[in-house]
Amino acid sequence: MHLWTIMDESALHRVVGSPDIMRVQRGHLADMARQPNVMIQVIPDSAGVTCAYGKAFSILTSNSNSTVVYLEDVRSAHYLRDQEQVAEYSLRFDYLRAMAYDDVKSLKLIEGVKE
Repeated sequence: MHLWTIMDESALHRVVGSPDIMRVQRGHLADMARQPNVMIQVIPDSAGVTCAYGKAFSILTSNSNSTVVYLEDVRSAHYLRDQEQVAEYSLRFDYLRAMAYDDVKSLKLIEGVKE
């Protein structure tokens, strides 16, 4: 199994719980980013608004190459299976990847965040 995630830099600075909890969370992110099957990229704040601003989504691909998009909000969750919709979200993911720092620079950013 592989995981490729793209996150916004602001999530590294937003305190949820306490500074100690955030330090542990960033440490866990850094540990996961070092795993061979995990790719974590960070979109820098300087990139501005993205094509997915405020709209989290997951693209799930199975071993049989079946791909669905998972969307979740506070009241429901949806799976998109229509290939045109899946292609649209895949393109958005590609745009986000292009805006984000590569995995090495992203890891350095995660490790370098100070309270």
